[in-house]
Amino acid sequence: MNGRIPKKLSEFDIYIKTVTAFIQGASGTSTNGERLGLTTTEIGLVAGILALWFTGNPATPGAYEKHTNPTTKNKATRLAVLNIIKNFKLLFTPYLTRMSGSANITTNDRLMLNIAPPVTTRRTPQSKISDDIYPLIKATGGGNISIMCRTEHDASRGSLAKDSDGVEVGWAIGAPPATAKDAPNKERFSKSKFAIEAGLDNIGKKIFIYVRWINSKHPDIAGDWSIQYSIMIT
Repeated sequence: MNGRIPKKLSEFDIYIKTVTAFIQGASGTSTNGERLGLTTTEIGLVAGILALWFTGNPATPGAYEKHTNPTTKNKATRLAVLNIIKNFKLLFTPYLTRMSGSANITTNDRLMLNIAPPVTTRRTPQSKISDDIYPLIKATGGGNISIMCRTEHDASRGSLAKDSDGVEVGWAIGAPPATAKDAPNKERFSKSKFAIEAGLDNIGKKIFIYVRWINSKHPDIAGDWSIQYSIMIT
């Protein structure tokens, strides 16, 4: 996403004019914007921001025209153009994301909108995740348990193992399960730091926890379960 919308004023001027004309342009019985998933209202909002930026009419100049005119350029005009760029990015960035995922998008569309081509090749993990998992487990009150997992390569901060995109947790309250597979509760998290909600009714009881690295797209390469950890719920 970064880099699609230029930051430099002169480059942004070209970009907003180009993309506005493009999404308004005819494409069969609709417009390019509609073909790529935008509504007529959304296309109108983009055109409205362009009208604030540039009018082409010396009698009623837009913010960019005022800022590039030496006789009217000042701190206020600079603030105005920067605010327009900020507002345009907030509006148009989600539109770019939607259009980039359209089944109708073409190479020319990507060129006109400054959308990079999709990544077609990704490395597929070939073997099981071998990194050991080290969890830091804390009872944080209110029946909640905070867990931060790391590899042996990161001694003080949370981190995911190579080829892992998350952590699976197996846990039980009251009685320790014989193995991780026997844990009645299983949850998956996409980050190395997360929390388990054990519940207020379990305060004062022990919770028994296992963790392991996982890959959601390749479940067969999940790492081994950790040893069993336990802590009092507070």
